[in-house]
Amino acid sequence: MRAPTPTDRVSNAKTLLDYGFSNFEFCTTSTKNEVVQNVAVGKGVKTNVNLVYEKSTGNVISKGNSANLTNEIKINEKISAPINKGDTLGKVDFYLNDELIASTNLVAEESIKKMNSINMFEYISKKWGYLLRQQ
Repeated sequence: MRAPTPTDRVSNAKTLLDYGFSNFEFCTTSTKNEVVQNVAVGKGVKTNVNLVYEKSTGNVISKGNSANLTNEIKINEKISAPINKGDTLGKVDFYLNDELIASTNLVAEESIKKMNSINMFEYISKKWGYLLRQQ
């Protein structure tokens, strides 16, 4: 900053830092592994799966501007088994005043096997057992 003395440099740096901390804030837009939505799964041993953020994201924004944050969730049209934990099943875009500031994938929280004759029998047995215990 080409200040003539070390004292002036420290003073100028302090002024810049004070300006930054009083006018800007860090805003977290997503937290890794936070559940966003539960979606239906076709042809799986489970009927639905949680979608979670793949990574944490955040930005430095002007103070008081967090009310202008919006997000757009895009989920794949047809989700069917088999699904592996961490498979990308959608995406979230974060906007500040209609300007894209961050983006992250939505991934499966757990693996889901495809329904076959063996696990179909287990599924039906569990459902019947549950129904019979309710009597």
